Amino acid sequence: SHPEGHVTAELLFQELTQAHSNAHLFHHRCAQEEAQEQEREREKERERERERELTAVRAESLVQVDLLMQLRSRLAVVQAEEATARESAELTAQRQCAEIDS
Repeated sequence: SHPEGHVTAELLFQELTQAHSNAHLFHHRCAQEEAQEQEREREKERERERERELTAVRAESLVQVDLLMQLRSRLAVVQAEEATARESAELTAQRQCAEIDS
């Protein structure tokens, strides 16, 4: 075989080896990127889950606030009724004392 043929075969072998190596690196990089993409997707899903939980908590606290406001207004009504009853009792007591005095 002559030397030129040998050199050409050697160069082809080197190119093939390099191409093979590049293919391995490319495959590895693709696998890494895919893994990173999957991790980003999982993180987005966790974020969406946190948002859903937060929304549920907000809704629950709105319900609690609403209940609290209802209780406060009921309490105000009861306190007003108590005050009225107390004033009425005091007036009745004053009238009875006045009747006894007269």
